[in-house]
Amino acid sequence: VVEGTGHMGVGSIVGLDNAAVAKLLGLEVVLVCEGGLGSAFDELSLNLAVCAAQGVKVRCVVLNRVQPAKVEMMRDYLGRALGRIGVPLAGLVPTEPFLAAPSMGDFAKLLGQRLISGEEHVLRHCGGVQFVTCSVRRFEERLAEGEYSDRLLVVHGSRLGILEACLRHHAQTGEIRGG
Repeated sequence: VVEGTGHMGVGSIVGLDNAAVAKLLGLEVVLVCEGGLGSAFDELSLNLAVCAAQGVKVRCVVLNRVQPAKVEMMRDYLGRALGRIGVPLAGLVPTEPFLAAPSMGDFAKLLGQRLISGEEHVLRHCGGVQFVTCSVRRFEERLAEGEYSDRLLVVHGSRLGILEACLRHHAQTGEIRGG
């Protein structure tokens, strides 16, 4: 399996696009395209044309990030459209925000650091990053309201009161909120 980058034309500026690489390696292609009806088929048409120009066989198509409410409609419409040109639709991957959310381990790796505690949370996903710049009182209110739920909190080292508020909240509730 060789994973390409972007669409089939990527690399054409240097005369070595993804389709040319597949041809050089003697590989067939599985096209992975964004899930949207008109735009998906437009993108597929361009990718198929690039593959055809290089004589590369497209084995099948997978649609990525399809809106969950549109999975069956997309399977029907795109399946029929691809069937007309002899390329099977292998599957659809619904949009899942969780898959795009970084984990605590991802942040540690990005920052070149290790977790100094809470190793059991290394795979815990964060819904976003929140820089804490408010007063301790306001932070405690927001924390109690759940505003920081599933967030990685970034706190300046001089903000000891914020760190103490997190520890108090955890001691009182047992919840780990805000990363």
